[in-house]
Amino acid sequence: GGPALDAVEAAVRALEDHPRFNAGRGSVLTSDGTVEMDASIMDGHRLECGAVGAVPRVANPIALARRVLEDGRHVLLVGEGALGFARAIGMSDCPPEALLSDRQRRRWEAGARRAVEAEAEGTVGAVALDRRGTVAAATSTGGVWAKRPGRVGDSALIGCGTYANSSLGAVSCTGDGEAIIRVVLARRTLDYLKDAGDPRYAAQVAMELLGE
Repeated sequence: GGPALDAVEAAVRALEDHPRFNAGRGSVLTSDGTVEMDASIMDGHRLECGAVGAVPRVANPIALARRVLEDGRHVLLVGEGALGFARAIGMSDCPPEALLSDRQRRRWEAGARRAVEAEAEGTVGAVALDRRGTVAAATSTGGVWAKRPGRVGDSALIGCGTYANSSLGAVSCTGDGEAIIRVVLARRTLDYLKDAGDPRYAAQVAMELLGE
């Protein structure tokens, strides 16, 4: 009975808190051995959205993205600027070590470059439709393993990794962020959904586009 926006934020927060996933506490490490996270959230009714990129020392990046949305002045804040905004609105810093899962620490120390498809972890996301007919979407990730510090992927970019429009639908993406950005995958998937009216078909065509 609640708003779709609240639902997707709550779902993604729960996944960020679980060390098994590549988001929040289980984020992969950069080439410097640090954690920098991306997240975005969007309400499909008014097209309100908020996002953060390459943000450190935040336990729940999706909650910070929601506050960016509610503030309304900007859509995307990154790095130390995003962290400064978090502090300004009263969000406490998360100790860096609290974001380092044992699994990711061991992986970084070993220098193991395993293929993404072999991982049980991944970017997390959620979409929801509420009783008022409003859709929402949210996505959160630690990014790609051993990325350069400062890299921002599709999960922070509205239209690429996340998009919601109540007249069309809602999308949250996971995969090769650079490829997803190049084709603006989330927004284009909703174009396919509008044409076909079938979510499974729209997702299939979108994946074929990504492959091509």
